[in-house]
Amino acid sequence: MKKEIKPICQQSAEFYYDFLAEPQTVPPAVREHIEQCPRCRDEIQRLQDALQSPPPEARPVRQDVLRCQIPLFDKWVDCTQTKPFLPLLTIPAFAPSVPTPIAAHLAHCSHCRQDKAALERLSLTAEQAIAAARVLCGDVKPKEQFSGTCADLLETILRRPASDVLTKLSRNQTDGTFQIAVAEQPASAPQSRPSPSASHRKWLRPAAAAAVLFIAALFLWQVKPACGLDISEVYQALGKAVNVAIASYPLPNAPAMLIAPYALEEQRPLQEIWGSDSLAVQLFIEKEQAVLWDLTRQRKIIKSAAGLETIPITQPVKKLQPPWGLLPFRSPAELPAKYKWKQVRPSDEEDLPAHIKVYDLTWTDFSSSGQPIERRWRGYLDAKTKYPIRIEWWEKLGNEPFRRITSTTIRYPADEEVLARIAAEGFDYRPAVQK
Repeated sequence: MKKEIKPICQQSAEFYYDFLAEPQTVPPAVREHIEQCPRCRDEIQRLQDALQSPPPEARPVRQDVLRCQIPLFDKWVDCTQTKPFLPLLTIPAFAPSVPTPIAAHLAHCSHCRQDKAALERLSLTAEQAIAAARVLCGDVKPKEQFSGTCADLLETILRRPASDVLTKLSRNQTDGTFQIAVAEQPASAPQSRPSPSASHRKWLRPAAAAAVLFIAALFLWQVKPACGLDISEVYQALGKAVNVAIASYPLPNAPAMLIAPYALEEQRPLQEIWGSDSLAVQLFIEKEQAVLWDLTRQRKIIKSAAGLETIPITQPVKKLQPPWGLLPFRSPAELPAKYKWKQVRPSDEEDLPAHIKVYDLTWTDFSSSGQPIERRWRGYLDAKTKYPIRIEWWEKLGNEPFRRITSTTIRYPADEEVLARIAAEGFDYRPAVQK
């Protein structure tokens, strides 16, 4: 025989998480019921266990998302109840395959659909989607979990006023069919919506607190902050770099991993480029020769098998400027309208250091004959400095698979290391200030 759930238990479910985290905020009557009700105590114990124990790897998150929407059935739902679910619905594995109150609202609210589409363009990972849902629950601020474009978008979604669309999903108990009711004006719905002036935390109380908080309790707090890197941050980081050392390797025989300090000693690169903004020098090293551009003294020194040759620079030569040719476009403003920026986990890179994150920038280019070319820039980024330490360039023609074109490693040496490399190539060079 199915155990009956009393209405007071359903109301109390909205305050389960608060009962554990901030019991003083729970209404006295609700707190008293929870303390005396065996069923509510069992549910709170299960909630507490979920908070204290990491979830299993293959947790049925889709079921959790569906279960969390149960309190919203037969209730008027607006944007405020829908927003926390939007990031989760961008992950196919998280989206319930049956009608839900949130899906019903999305079908009728263009504002929420636009927010979901914007989140999909971020290509969030599963962990990032969960962290974004936590942000839209109002539990943490956007910049505590994200940065750059991600944080800005979440802040925009949080601040967007709820639209005038309210929806209610009900199920016919006789034939099991679902019915959606839509109210275009707040006053036409029997249940009033939260006041726009109320704090973000308070709107959770009267409507869908149980759903949102139960999601958070089940798995959101088990996920480490997902501070995904935005491509604009990479541009900004490279804009502050003073010295770079770039080494390009032959393909397809390039080492699979060129991140270890000793990697440059394992294989001779096709070309090395050392650029120093502070020293005003550029050093190009190839197999047959090395060329030192001394921009302070306006001279070029060429070292080859024939010896050293010094040539005056008669035409203006620009310094190597950020992003140092390391990114496919000179600034974020030049990025194509439909580019994609996504964190990935390459299958052949299993031993990456924890602070190295891999991102793909993909876009469509066209050949001189008008043939589309899918291009991919893959960056191995230091999550702390946001500097790329290795980059790969890939391209795809038609139905062919992506193929890697070049592989490059990058370091950011001090002036002393740049001078040592110049000396190692046989150049008698001193900075102008030391002459």
